[in-house]
Amino acid sequence: MSDLPGNTVLNTRTFPTFAIMAAAALLTFAEVKAQAAEVSYKVATVDSIKIFYREAGDPSKPTVLLLHGFPSSSHQFRDLIPLLSDNFHVVAPDYPGMGYSEAPPAEKFTPTFDDLTTVMTDLVEKLGDKRLIVYMTDFGGPVGMRMAVSHPDWISGLVFQNANISLDGVDPARLKRNQENAEGIAPARRAEAEAHVSMATALLLYKQGTRNPAALNPDAWTNDEHALLDPQSRRIMTDLQLDTPGNIALFPVWQDYMRTRRPKSLGDKAIGSSCRPARRPSARSCRARRFTATTPATSRSRKITSTSRSRSTGSLRRPSHSGRPCSSLRSTHQVHIR
Repeated sequence: MSDLPGNTVLNTRTFPTFAIMAAAALLTFAEVKAQAAEVSYKVATVDSIKIFYREAGDPSKPTVLLLHGFPSSSHQFRDLIPLLSDNFHVVAPDYPGMGYSEAPPAEKFTPTFDDLTTVMTDLVEKLGDKRLIVYMTDFGGPVGMRMAVSHPDWISGLVFQNANISLDGVDPARLKRNQENAEGIAPARRAEAEAHVSMATALLLYKQGTRNPAALNPDAWTNDEHALLDPQSRRIMTDLQLDTPGNIALFPVWQDYMRTRRPKSLGDKAIGSSCRPARRPSARSCRARRFTATTPATSRSRKITSTSRSRSTGSLRRPSHSGRPCSSLRSTHQVHIR
């Protein structure tokens, strides 16, 4: 038996407890250290627009491009970036008019998904790494898919989170509105879209269906509010909302890309059965092309990583046919790709 500071006494009974506590402390320290991965906050001038982006990890490793949704920014990936940075080079830009990027006037930037994709493509060109795993959520879907179709040689993998390329994933009421918008934007329809670009919408997106609202960090929607209070930013986001019929019109193109190029991909059912490879019409849907993904709610190891043979190259392996779709992607950015 020996005395320790604080009048702590160790003997054969207390030592096992002490050892467990020490091990827990070391694990906690390791977890905190992992979370403290260095993230850089940078600005690049792209097509005469100042684009803010977050960057982390070793540039010599495979690059993951994180494309955010509406009305958010790269801030939505703040917890995911440190988890990826050990194994990947991570780049997460803010779109023009969102986050900390410049909100250019109408004569400088046309707010369509085609033009938004051009800016993001030119950013990738400027940064110089053209082998990408593209992680797409919401607005990021039509941007990432346009990039993939235009530059298939850039794509090492695709991750879909609430990003549709099939009518299977489109709400019927929203589809009807988009079809009406395709015929022309009536003043009433624009007013409806403008009203949608608001803090009320942002709060709804964060809180609706949440199991534990008290666990939500208000920093997230406070960050979104920065752009939502700016008239130019609201105009850009409104115009992008009204441009969504152009995305639906490209669904067949994107589905054909998935069938013919067969990129390694992870996604939920919004990808749809239309991705089924033509040469296997009855046996395997595009679901068989997804990565095996496990995201149990209690998992402590939910991160994108490369394994075994793929670890040295950073490539992502295809799943066995027993792999299930990652339906919980809507609720978490932390995904474990085996």
